[in-house]
Amino acid sequence: MHIKMSDLKLIIEHFLKEQEDNWLGDEEDNLGSLGINKLDQKLNRIKNECIGQIIDELSNAKFEDQNITEQMLKVVERSLKNVSVVTSKATSSKEIELSSMAICFTPNVVHTGEENKLVLQTPEIPSDIKDIPKDVLNRYNSSSGKYPVILFLEKNIDTNADDQKLKDILLHELGHVKNNIIKALSLTASDQSGENIGNIQLNRDEIKSILRKDFKEKSVNEIIFILTSEGWLDKEQKDENQELVSELKEYYDGVEDSSNMKAVEELAVRVSALKRNSEAFTRFVVNKEIDLYTNISKDYNLDIADIVLLISKNANTNDINKIVKNKQLRKNVTV
Repeated sequence: MHIKMSDLKLIIEHFLKEQEDNWLGDEEDNLGSLGINKLDQKLNRIKNECIGQIIDELSNAKFEDQNITEQMLKVVERSLKNVSVVTSKATSSKEIELSSMAICFTPNVVHTGEENKLVLQTPEIPSDIKDIPKDVLNRYNSSSGKYPVILFLEKNIDTNADDQKLKDILLHELGHVKNNIIKALSLTASDQSGENIGNIQLNRDEIKSILRKDFKEKSVNEIIFILTSEGWLDKEQKDENQELVSELKEYYDGVEDSSNMKAVEELAVRVSALKRNSEAFTRFVVNKEIDLYTNISKDYNLDIADIVLLISKNANTNDINKIVKNKQLRKNVTV
């Protein structure tokens, strides 16, 4: 469903007026209904740590890089605190693909082709996933955009996974929530300024500026050949390379399509993973090192391994630090 701009402003206004104790109370109330399985316990134990890390990253960013105001930071923090993290034993759904380890249900900025506008759209949680707590569903459905849900699929993840593995996945999904809140605030500012929202390509230019250019108009096999020749991929892992590069090419090509917001978003959260790991950032951005994808994913995580295959040798720290950038046309948000 779409969220009207007027409704979005009310949601943000409500965020800013809420007392901190109430937000923490919502979170504590939610914990009691999540169940007691081991994965639930781990995820909710590390959620606050992940939220704190994301807020610290935004707080420490230079204003000229990301244009994040104190007011925006407050909205992002309160939005993240309202996220419910739940698990499901579902193995299939008629409504969505359940191949990921986790799925984030949060308002997304999407492009409407006919109207050439960017709007917020809230995805529906599939009705055939039956084991999501009712209170979580009720909150999500009753207040569009205010209570995002991150769903971990037990069939695709080791329930005994260590904290760092779960933290990497959770940071990825919480990154989607953070990014879309920043985009939503950009949309409200643009709307109030009378600008044509359809012409504001949130973070597309920032992402394009750091990607290597030699993959343009190349086939999957041609890209595999380049990456194998450079030393990023093991030529013996043919099936794995096909699957990996097919997905990355979809995002890479999608950045050139002004209607494809998903591609920009998926690459943005991977850039965030690289930014928060100083060792990996130094190796692959500053020192321009090359290593096998399998080694990188083992030493760091999949997000970092994905993005270093696509980053240009000419990309620099300043370019990367601009992702995700708030595109407000005024310094302060008025709601």
